[in-house]
Amino acid sequence: GVRARVVNSKRTDLSKLVRAKLASTERRASWWNGLLDGVRFYAGHTRFATTSKATLAGCHPHQWSLPQAMDVYIGFSEGELVKSVGHNVEVFITHNGDLDFFEVGETTYDLTAIQKWLVRATGYPMPCEVDSCAVAGLMDLLRTQGSWFLSVRYAYHFEVTHSCGLHYEIPSKRVLQEIASYFDQAFQVFLGKGNSLEELKACRSDLAKQVSQRIRGVLGIQHGGSNKARCLTENEQEGFIKGAIDAFFNNDLLWAARLFLRRAKGSFGLCVTSSLDARQQMVVGARGQTMSVAFYPRTGLILYGSEQASVKAALGVTAPSVKFSKLSKLAPELDGVTTEDPGPAIRLDLDDLAGELCLLDWGSGPASVSEKNQELPVHTMMNGRVTLTDALEGNVLGRWSKRLVTLEDNPLVLPLPPVDDQPILGDIADIPKALVHIQDDWNSGNSMNRLTAWNLGRQLKNRLTKKLRGDLPADAVDILVTGCEASLWVGEQFVADMHMAFRKLVVKSISSNKVLGLLGQEFTMPQLGHQFTEGGW
Repeated sequence: GVRARVVNSKRTDLSKLVRAKLASTERRASWWNGLLDGVRFYAGHTRFATTSKATLAGCHPHQWSLPQAMDVYIGFSEGELVKSVGHNVEVFITHNGDLDFFEVGETTYDLTAIQKWLVRATGYPMPCEVDSCAVAGLMDLLRTQGSWFLSVRYAYHFEVTHSCGLHYEIPSKRVLQEIASYFDQAFQVFLGKGNSLEELKACRSDLAKQVSQRIRGVLGIQHGGSNKARCLTENEQEGFIKGAIDAFFNNDLLWAARLFLRRAKGSFGLCVTSSLDARQQMVVGARGQTMSVAFYPRTGLILYGSEQASVKAALGVTAPSVKFSKLSKLAPELDGVTTEDPGPAIRLDLDDLAGELCLLDWGSGPASVSEKNQELPVHTMMNGRVTLTDALEGNVLGRWSKRLVTLEDNPLVLPLPPVDDQPILGDIADIPKALVHIQDDWNSGNSMNRLTAWNLGRQLKNRLTKKLRGDLPADAVDILVTGCEASLWVGEQFVADMHMAFRKLVVKSISSNKVLGLLGQEFTMPQLGHQFTEGGW
C-alpha cells in the first residue's frame, strides 16, 4: 500500500488537496512498481486525532510495523495453499474514536502500557503517540493467517500464560523465526501429500505432534541476549503449538478484527486492511462510533464513512471505467452476475451500540472466511460482485432488508448541493433563504419544529414548577446540550441564547465524547478537570 497525507489550512479545500496528493502518489507508485488493474481500495480519515497533538505523524491511515517480506501461504479463498516467498506484509487502519484499554492474558491494560508492550512485541518503535496507531500494532499481532512466523508470535503472546503481566521475556525475532521454520517443515510434509485446505485442517492434531517433536526445548534458548530463559512446560508447549496452528488457519482479517473488538475497550469506527487480503477484502466496523457503508451497483463504487451524509458523495456520479452499460461485455467473466439493472444505491448503518464488523469481499466465488466465521450470515451486494459477511456482536437487528436505506430514487433523501468554488461565500448567501424557510415552517402551524418547541416548553414549565416546590435543587441542570466539534459550537451558542432569554433555567453544554466516556462505555472513564464527572451531574 501507499500512504498520502495532507494538512488542510483555513482557506483550502481538503477534498481537492487529498485528490491532488492521491493523483501524485499513484503516479509515483505506477512508475516504481506499477498499479494493479481492477479494484482500487482507498481508506482515509479527514481529522487529526482529538486526544493528542495535531501532527502529520498523527494523520491516518496508521501503520505500526514497517512493510516486511515474509514467506506466507496464499490460496485460502481457492482451497489450495501455495507458498509465496518474500510476500509483502503490512497492515493499515483508519480509526475514529478512542482506544482506552486492551486485554492481554485476561488482564486489561491502559493505552500507555499497551503502547510500551507493542514496541517489544512487534520489534518496532512506536511510530507516533496517538491511540489509533496502537490499533494498527495490535492488528499486526492478530492478523496471522498463512504465516507461520506471525502465528508463532501470536501464540506466544496470547496463548501462553505469563505470570508477570506485560513484562515477560519475549523471544528474539531470530528465535521466533527458528520455531516458525519447524512448523513450516512439518507442514510441508502434509502439504506435499497433495492435501487440500480442508484435508490440512483435519490433520491439525497430527501436525501438532510432528511440531512438538521438532521444537522440544527450543523456547529454552536465551532470548535476545538475555540471561533469562523462558522454558515452556509440557502443557504450555501443547497450548502454544495448538494456538499457533489455529492462528495459521483461522486468524484471517475478519477474525483478527473480531478478536480486537472483543479485547478492546473504547470507541471505534474502524477500517482495517492487510496486504495479505487487500486484493479482495477489507473490514469496516463500529462500536461506540457510527459507521455507514453505501453500495452503488450502477457505478461500481462502495463508500464508507463515520457520517451517514458522507456516503452520499457518489449520488449523481458516473464512474467512466465501471459503467453499468459495460457489464454486458463482462458477463461471461462474472459468475452469477446478471446484466439487468442492479438497482439504486443503498446504505447500511452498522450497529455502533453492541458492535458490528463487516467483511467486504470482491473476490470471485463465495466469501473467503476462516472456520471461525463460517456461522456468520453472508449477503450478496453490488449485483453479485461483492459479498458482505456480517459479524454482529449483539442481538440480530431484524431483517436484513429492513436495515438497508435506499439512497437513489428516494424522495426522502435530498440530492447533494452543487459544488461551490467559494463555499464560505455560498454559506453566507444561503443565510436569508434558510431564515425564510425556518419562518415559513414555523408559520405553517403544524410543523414538527413547532410541535417540538411546544413539547420542550411544556417540559421546562413542569421542571421549573418542581424547583419552586423544592422537589429539585435550584442548581440542577434543566437542559444539557451535547455535540461534537461543529455541532457542539452551535450547541454552545444555543446555550448562551437560552441563558439570556430564560434566566431561571440552568442550561449547560458538554462534548458528546465526554458523555460517551461517562455513560457509553463498559465502565466510566474519569473526565478530570471538567464540570461534569461521574459524580457531578
